[in-house]
Amino acid sequence: MSFFAVKKIHFVGIGGHGVSALARLALALKMEVTGSDLERTAIVDELEKAGAKIWIGHSVEHITPDIEMVVHTAAAREFDNIELQQAEKIGLPIYSYFGALGLISQERKTIAVSGTNGKTTTTLMLGKILEANGFDPLIIAGGNVEGQHGGGFRFGQGVFVVEACEAFGNFLSLTPDYLLITNIEEDHLDFYKDLNDILEAFKKLTKQIKPGGFLLVNGDDAGVIQLLNKLSEERISIKKFGLQVEEEFLATDVKADSQKQSFFLLNNQYNIQIPGLFNVYNSLAATAMALSLGAEPAAIKPVLEDFQGSWRRFQVLGQYRQATIISDYGHHPAGVRGTIEAARQKYPGQRIITVFHPHHKWRTRILFNDFVQSFKQSDMVVLNEIWSAPGREPQEDNISSADLVAELKKEGKKASYFGRDLQETEKILDEILQPRDIVLMMGAGYIYKLAEKLVKVE
Repeated sequence: MSFFAVKKIHFVGIGGHGVSALARLALALKMEVTGSDLERTAIVDELEKAGAKIWIGHSVEHITPDIEMVVHTAAAREFDNIELQQAEKIGLPIYSYFGALGLISQERKTIAVSGTNGKTTTTLMLGKILEANGFDPLIIAGGNVEGQHGGGFRFGQGVFVVEACEAFGNFLSLTPDYLLITNIEEDHLDFYKDLNDILEAFKKLTKQIKPGGFLLVNGDDAGVIQLLNKLSEERISIKKFGLQVEEEFLATDVKADSQKQSFFLLNNQYNIQIPGLFNVYNSLAATAMALSLGAEPAAIKPVLEDFQGSWRRFQVLGQYRQATIISDYGHHPAGVRGTIEAARQKYPGQRIITVFHPHHKWRTRILFNDFVQSFKQSDMVVLNEIWSAPGREPQEDNISSADLVAELKKEGKKASYFGRDLQETEKILDEILQPRDIVLMMGAGYIYKLAEKLVKVE
């Protein structure tokens, strides 16, 4: 089935970042777009202004026989959504978000950006570079450019740049021409058995690269190196980037201060204003892919210099009681550690408070020790109770953020606190906050709402 041939389409969970990007594409293609979601958000409001008909709440009445395709967020399938049940009953074509992306990748030259961390930033950065170089890209990412609710989407007639998430094997719906891997670590262990199982999924994806395409990887990453060992007998064109690789895309003379970072690549200096070594790697990944496709360094440089970051990726929201509030999506130990290191770089000598909302009990339990170690560079730590998705957690698992706090204190991090909910977490923060503090409000749960609330209060 061709996504581009559809005339009427319905989205279940239309307010999500990824699904909303597909809805924007459908509107740009002049389709009749309907959708539903559980709550009204800025994204929903903007889609309605663009021409979509959206209901708040789900109903079988939203599903009519003239709909040619139904696209749903993964959560809708998990909770036996009544609209999907109705669509199945009357025989409508149903695709998950990634299933629909897979249809697009079959018809467009596609760059898939994958990896445990850095996917969203790299996808958006690469998309902007290709736009500046005249590639007219179609961009769909699972997040937004900072300050733009629709910044995760750009309509174009050229190459398709898509964020490819490994959760539940979703990225295996894609058939890319070019596959970029930022890094590979243990995550989504409610679906995968272990790291080797994750590596096997990435291996499967590499086999779906179209003839004439190539694989671009972070040659410094331990997980990627394990993947390359698995691919040693495969006939895949492989390019590497990194700070240590003896390859074409070797970055040198990496420098960082509180204002910017810079690196040299192929005798050209590139500057970025977003902090953290992980963002050097993200920038290097996007630059290496763009150069491989024929982009010019002169057109890449200003894009990197101007890039402000993406929503909830070290996003400086503003001030609260003379402290700086930063919102970040980091929910994996590597992401937490990297964000704290970035704060140290950008705000030398200032006290750093990490307010973290763990995402899923299974992730917290399996990566428990890694989480404990990731917080150690923070001066103070406030851990909200774990966010759990209904139906995705073992019912007998009683692990709590309080367990993390107890272990941190046991290992000498006395300034560690447990909040039973966001209200208690806010109260604790109020008690310990001082002027000039840097507050990292991190996690994939609802901690961002507290961060936004505090800034609005100020």
